[in-house]
Amino acid sequence: MQIRSFAAAVAAALSVLTIVSAATAAGAKQPGDDGNGQAASDPPAAVNYDTSLPLRDMAPAPGPAAGTKKEHPQHKYPVASSTSAADPVVQSTVGDAAAPLLSTNFDGVGQGFSGPSGTFGVTSAPPDPNGAVGPLNYVEVVNTSFAVFNKSGVPLY
Repeated sequence: MQIRSFAAAVAAALSVLTIVSAATAAGAKQPGDDGNGQAASDPPAAVNYDTSLPLRDMAPAPGPAAGTKKEHPQHKYPVASSTSAADPVVQSTVGDAAAPLLSTNFDGVGQGFSGPSGTFGVTSAPPDPNGAVGPLNYVEVVNTSFAVFNKSGVPLY
C-alpha cells in the first residue's frame, strides 16, 4: 500500500515537472525577465550622461533652520554605589613579579635567512609576518614560508 502511494507521488511530481519544463520551453515569461529580452538584474541603458559643475563653482548648501537643530543629552558616567563594603576585585597590594627581560633577540625569516630547511627567498610582497611562542619554541610564518626556532634563536626547522 505504501509503495503504491509513493509511486503515485513520484508520478505526480514527474508530470508537474514535465508541464513546467514544457511551458518554459514554449517561451513563457521567466522570473526576472522584464519582457524586452533583458534580464531584470542587468542595468538599464543610460538615458543621459550629465556633467555637474566643479565643486569649487557650486554654492554651499544652506544650513539647517534655526530651532531645528537638536541637542543630544550627554551620557553621564556611572556613579559608584553607596555601600560601604570593600570591593573584592580591587587589587590592594603591588605585585612582586617583574616583567621578563628583553635580552634575546634574533633575526627571523627574511631575505637571506638560511636554516635547516634551506635559504629563504622573498616570493611575495608585502611580507605578512606572524608568530607564536610556545613553552620551548617560537614558530614564525611569513606569507608561505615558516621556521621554528628554539628560545635562544637557533633555527630548528
